[in-house]
Amino acid sequence: MISDLKQFIAATISQETKLLNDRIDRSLVGLEVRLENRLEARLSKKIEEFAHGIGDAIEALTASVDGKLDNHETRITKLENSAS
Repeated sequence: MISDLKQFIAATISQETKLLNDRIDRSLVGLEVRLENRLEARLSKKIEEFAHGIGDAIEALTASVDGKLDNHETRITKLENSAS
């Protein structure tokens, strides 16, 4: 009778431990998915901000170069006119 009780207790503990492990595993998977989604969203936002910053810098540089080219073109035209 005592051995039956020991077997019952061991089986119950084993079953409960398995159930707890399964619950923990499911919780961890859910947590991992939520963390991945949050990380991906934040990373996408940072990449977008970075890309906009690069675009703004390129746009400013291009405007500066265009201004210099226009200035050089005007100066060359004046030099050509004065040489004629």
